[in-house]
Amino acid sequence: MKRYVWTMAALAVCLVACDTSSSADRSAASPAPHASSSDSPSPASASAQAKGEGEAGAGAESGAQAEVERVQQTLTPALDELSASHGEGGKSPCSAAKAELFTPSCAAMAKDVSTLAGTVLNEVEGKHGFATLRKVATSAREAAAQYAELDCANRPARLATQESCRRHAAVIAQASPDLRDGVNLGLTGR
Repeated sequence: MKRYVWTMAALAVCLVACDTSSSADRSAASPAPHASSSDSPSPASASAQAKGEGEAGAGAESGAQAEVERVQQTLTPALDELSASHGEGGKSPCSAAKAELFTPSCAAMAKDVSTLAGTVLNEVEGKHGFATLRKVATSAREAAAQYAELDCANRPARLATQESCRRHAAVIAQASPDLRDGVNLGLTGR
């Protein structure tokens, strides 16, 4: 819960800072043109034009924001369920520090992570602004596939294979918080 609060606080700070710098950059980058009085629109028509552009931009922005929020509302319950079922990070059966890493309980988590990652990728397919979420979901799905392919649940005999299992299991163990962070970053278009 603490990590989520800190993530949201950092996100809010970034949004305020990014919004402030981008409006300052825009005003500095686009100085007022020097036009003759016959070329400049009347104050009433300029105001109407600005209002129309603002409404169109706000409508598109509002639609995109609504889509991002819908993705968040769709994925959050699944992320919560994954965390409740298997834990996350050091509290999951796939934690590199736990002996359960080489058991069917980690294999079950890997299967659930793979399924959730597939759902995430389907949910954001063709949508703009989810680069981090796509990257995390792809990584988690690949780690789960490698965990299964190496038969990590049955403690491979070779030490090199066990080390590979640990690397993949670490990604699986961290999948839930990383996917949640990806969803939150999607709210900012990243």
